[in-house]
Amino acid sequence: MGNSIEKCMTSIVISEDSNKEEEQKEEMKKCVKQIASVIQSLPKESVIAITGAGISTSAGIPDFRSNTGVFATIPQKYNLPNPQSLFDIDYFVENPKPFFELSKDFILSHNQYKPTKAHYFLTLLQQKGLLKRVYTQNIDGLDLKAGILDEKLVMCHGSYESGTCLSCTNKFTKDWMINQIKSITTLEDCVLRCDNCKTGIVKPDIVFYGEELPDKYFKCHKSDFHGEAKRNCKFLLVIGTSLQVAPVSTLVENVYVYTHRLLVNREKCGTFKKISDCSLEIISTKNEVEESYFDFFMGEPYINSIDEAIEMLCEELNWEEELKEIVNSL
Repeated sequence: MGNSIEKCMTSIVISEDSNKEEEQKEEMKKCVKQIASVIQSLPKESVIAITGAGISTSAGIPDFRSNTGVFATIPQKYNLPNPQSLFDIDYFVENPKPFFELSKDFILSHNQYKPTKAHYFLTLLQQKGLLKRVYTQNIDGLDLKAGILDEKLVMCHGSYESGTCLSCTNKFTKDWMINQIKSITTLEDCVLRCDNCKTGIVKPDIVFYGEELPDKYFKCHKSDFHGEAKRNCKFLLVIGTSLQVAPVSTLVENVYVYTHRLLVNREKCGTFKKISDCSLEIISTKNEVEESYFDFFMGEPYINSIDEAIEMLCEELNWEEELKEIVNSL
């Protein structure tokens, strides 16, 4: 009798879980249809994207803030006072060795990393004339590899594409840094030294804590998010970011009040936490006229990965073959 009751209860629980999963799938299908409908109605150059480390994890590049990310694993390895010290400019000047030891592995294996489907989705938006700008917080350069044009791309936190001597400001190419790093044999030798002034540290042009963002960020921010110009952004696409690092995290709030916003991420964050399921319609009345916009979320538990979300969107938009062509051509 007891076993029968247990089996019955187990069956009920499994049934409830199964029903809930089916409901979540149906909810996401409806949400994807709404998103696709919005995208199909967009005018030219009306999409702005904000990307973070999560867009690159399926390429094999770790993120920073998850349980298995860089900040969770490096403090013990390099005996850092805190995880952020690795990218703190004051700590770097005092002790640059941990940063260069970590960078050595990334720079030497950089050519092995390929853009993800999400990167190529942005390229597809660009090809269709819909993309206005990509603001990336990443320093991996995968946006460039995916074919995003320089005028469309703002690398908010810089990149490894070049380096600068902190003493004489002499500039160095990525190839120079790669060749120097290849000759490194021990941790003591791993710091890149300027071959112009002979003593200065050559720091890759990535933005550390305590440094200003590139001028391009502020120029594009002014043209994209100020005054009447902000009305031109009809769709804000946020991919793979926890929205914790300012000022890039504030861009989500800088768009025009009636801009549709989509977060594709492992979990909800920032203003997207207001969404109870996967979409939220916000209605506002101005001059007795009702206008509305949607905030969307594509992530767990509805979707298992960012690439899966992109696949679902492309299927609904009937862009699957076009995405494949871009992936195969680059």
